Amino acid sequence: MEQKFFVTCLMVKNGEILMLQKEKGRHIGSWLFPGGEIKDHESPLDTVKREILRDTGLSLNNLELRGIVHFMMQPNPEDDVLAKTTLYVFYSEDFSGEQTASNKGKLEWIPLDEIWDRPVGRNDKLFVPPMLEKQQVTFARFYHNRDKTLVRYLID
Repeated sequence: MEQKFFVTCLMVKNGEILMLQKEKGRHIGSWLFPGGEIKDHESPLDTVKREILRDTGLSLNNLELRGIVHFMMQPNPEDDVLAKTTLYVFYSEDFSGEQTASNKGKLEWIPLDEIWDRPVGRNDKLFVPPMLEKQQVTFARFYHNRDKTLVRYLID
């Protein structure tokens, strides 16, 4: 089974959240939260700090884990999982530095009540709200078939 690991950070200040509109690669045109792929030698915490600094110019001073999300490709519920992506979702209101342009797309501070008015990642509307509202870790599992259609999901 193929496995990949990613991080993202929900960076909030003054009722707004930092989002990135992807200009290249996967999810082009979508508004996502900054982050990236975990390298073999890194922890999720090391990765989120590195990716946020690289993509935004901002240093995370204090952050907390808000969720762990598993995305699985499984043609049918009785079949083996063919691929799995794990996403560690962090949250921070404490960061510093000078925001810079990202080489992944356009960065913009979006009012929290306008996030869902934009084209976002296909499952974000399901798992991000509890992570913004609760101050505890949320666990989620999403099962997709080969054509990436959501078949079922569980959020704990």
